[in-house]
Amino acid sequence: MNRIDMNKFQQKIVLNESLEEKKKFYLNYYESINNDNQYIIYSGKINDFSSSFWIERKWIFYVEINFLNIEYKIRPYNKKWYEDRNENIINYSTNLTLKFIYDSIFEEIERTLTITRIYHLEIFEKEISISILIRILNLLSQIITLKVHSILTDGTTEITFEELDIVWSMKEISKITKVYLKQIDNIEQLDFIFELCPYMEYFKVGFINLLDIQLFFHTIFNNIKYNNHHPNSLCLNIPTADDKILEDIKETIKYENLSPFIIKRVLDNVYLKWK
Repeated sequence: MNRIDMNKFQQKIVLNESLEEKKKFYLNYYESINNDNQYIIYSGKINDFSSSFWIERKWIFYVEINFLNIEYKIRPYNKKWYEDRNENIINYSTNLTLKFIYDSIFEEIERTLTITRIYHLEIFEKEISISILIRILNLLSQIITLKVHSILTDGTTEITFEELDIVWSMKEISKITKVYLKQIDNIEQLDFIFELCPYMEYFKVGFINLLDIQLFFHTIFNNIKYNNHHPNSLCLNIPTADDKILEDIKETIKYENLSPFIIKRVLDNVYLKWK
């Protein structure tokens, strides 16, 4: 097959679908990335996979890039980490998953952008350097959510002047409002996230690998108060959280004269929401 024709593709689905089949519909298409860039020609419009045809069936388009291929997937809708579980609004915008980071990853991302716009990004690489993350986000200027395992801040990779310019431009062009960092190991990672995502409204951390939890919160509150950052909701996994830590957080927020807030602890998670 050397060309994708979206109209014929959809017609074939309609001819073969039944009500029971629609509930179980899964589609995978694999595109090899080791073929001298001889990619299949896509003749449709960008975002055809997010058209009303797919929305009516509650099917969502995903793209996954790994070391061997680009995988295009259609899946039945299910809630994601960035969606409010109390709302019935379905988010149909495209998700991109990067399994690994390697030399040609930027070319593969550019390839996917000829087929669909990307609004949600998830990076599986255990540690991604600041430099690489900056370059990826510069390519994916439309994303509104970002999920990363951990950010490498050991000083082994220098940031270029061009990359610094990109970070500064984020204050004007960034659309990222929700961030999920699976693990945070130092305050530098926290400061970098606030710099890279200046309009972040929701911030989730899966594991805080820090001895000084108070410094962690102090850094967040300073970014809110003095650097004009915008998070209004936090979800933080803190297995050591107890009533004393919650009281300390409340006192710190009052001391910093921040807006009224709600704080609660559910199992190992601490939730803060500003009113």
